[in-house]
Amino acid sequence: MLRFPWYAHVLERLKTEAAILYTRIRAKLFGYMRSDARAWATSHFESLLEDAGNFEYEPVLKHGDDFLRRCAAAYGDIKPLLRRIRYHRGTFALLEALFGIENGDEEAFRAGIEQYV
Repeated sequence: MLRFPWYAHVLERLKTEAAILYTRIRAKLFGYMRSDARAWATSHFESLLEDAGNFEYEPVLKHGDDFLRRCAAAYGDIKPLLRRIRYHRGTFALLEALFGIENGDEEAFRAGIEQYV
């Protein structure tokens, strides 16, 4: 049982937002991307969205230079956390490209899409 029952709503919203982001990326960026880059992005998002464990965790407030060590102390098994960290790291360039295409910022678009074309 969640210690913070309200947080279940937040986790569901995070999953919904990730799904919407994936939809936007497919619609607006896939046409510019190499086929292997599209396959990577598909796997990246679908593996996150299909695994309910990526959206089942209790929030804790920890931060600092020893961030992962503190997370391990707070959460115990941090393998699920590492999956989320890899997911977010893997979206940075795509988010920049998406921002660029949606806001007419050619420089941001080129910088973000560069590794995928």
